[in-house]
Amino acid sequence: MKSYPVFGDMDMADTTIAELMVKDHERIAKLLKDLTCCLDGTPETVNKVFNNLRWDIEKHFVLEEKSIFIHIDSGDDDLFKKMQVLLKEHERIKDLVRNVQVDLDNDRKIDVDELVKSLERHKNFEDSSFYPELDKQLNDDQKRGIRGSMVSCV
Repeated sequence: MKSYPVFGDMDMADTTIAELMVKDHERIAKLLKDLTCCLDGTPETVNKVFNNLRWDIEKHFVLEEKSIFIHIDSGDDDLFKKMQVLLKEHERIKDLVRNVQVDLDNDRKIDVDELVKSLERHKNFEDSSFYPELDKQLNDDQKRGIRGSMVSCV
């Protein structure tokens, strides 16, 4: 299978969903670090870096909500509850991103501390609990479908 920049040399066919999502989280974490490092830069630079981060967060959430969460059965109480928590976190993070965008649009200094903390908590929950459990629940066909969605989303 073809190698994609986000996933490096990973063999997509033999890679767990958890491993792929950890790789995606690493990409977002790098963009977040880029943003925190350029906060004292020109408004144009901050806007450019923030827009890259915002776009990757949006893609990540769409991937989860439209390609991954649809495989979770409401009968699987524990995993379904975890998904509900993640959906609430998505809304909270989207609100934080919108708040940063408003500050940028109004030429105000931006504060990304809460966004950084929220993304870190979200990532840790997904990486340590949600995705490892999901990998155990999904069949091979579901995993193939999700991997295909991930490739087309990046």
